Amino acid sequence: MKHYLIEKMSLQLTDNQAEILSSTFERFNDSGIEYVLLRRWEGLPEYIPGDDVKTLDVDILVAEDDFNNAAEVVKNVQFDQSTSPPGINALILHAAQNPKQAASFISNNTTEALSRVVGVTKQSISTPSESPYDLATQNSYAYQVNRNGVLLDMKNHLSHVSPWNGTRWRLDPTIEQQMLGRREKHGHFYRPAAPDELAHIATHCVFEYDGEFTTYYEERCQALKEQMGDKEWEQLSELLELIYFDASEVVLQNIRQGTYNSIRSELRVYADY
Repeated sequence: MKHYLIEKMSLQLTDNQAEILSSTFERFNDSGIEYVLLRRWEGLPEYIPGDDVKTLDVDILVAEDDFNNAAEVVKNVQFDQSTSPPGINALILHAAQNPKQAASFISNNTTEALSRVVGVTKQSISTPSESPYDLATQNSYAYQVNRNGVLLDMKNHLSHVSPWNGTRWRLDPTIEQQMLGRREKHGHFYRPAAPDELAHIATHCVFEYDGEFTTYYEERCQALKEQMGDKEWEQLSELLELIYFDASEVVLQNIRQGTYNSIRSELRVYADY
């Protein structure tokens, strides 16, 4: 089901940008690269859905063994290469375009914010010789390439900001393996199965956005729940246990009830988390 408000605030891609993305995915497929788009994939390659989206960024999980090959494929599609975090100018631009998000991130993740600034400063004054995989591992598990306003954010591992010290915390590798193993073909690219996407979105909002689920993400979670049967709910439960441990039932209950914005606050008072 499409919603007028979300579509109105989504970011449209030009024909050239759409061609860049489609060509990239097709080359990934032809090269046998194992990957999956993490979120906000439903409108691609025509538009990126969301609440007042300002940047054309596409988040992709790439299998560890295929990561360097994927980076090479992207170069052949003539993207402009950068590493994650992006250069200092790009970092400032992103903050200027998303001031509320940037302020919230800095306020709640001071250590991580300082780490990113230090990282991009080092990259601005040196030319790293490490492989794309190594660079991603050193820089928030991401490697970015950009061309014509399209930012491809390639993740070699899934992680989130720690609520305790602001550093990035890698998730259990089983979560990555299951997401790649259950991925589904959608047009030119691969999308995550419903329980994998739902677990990812919930965790993304809880840890990256201080527990705030925007209108788009609330609607997306509802849509994913409607696609799930008993098997998928069991898979979701298992994923949440790997992420939230003994507090997984707290998260699962809120997802079932649709009370997404209560998840982080309830986790904060959960004694065993």
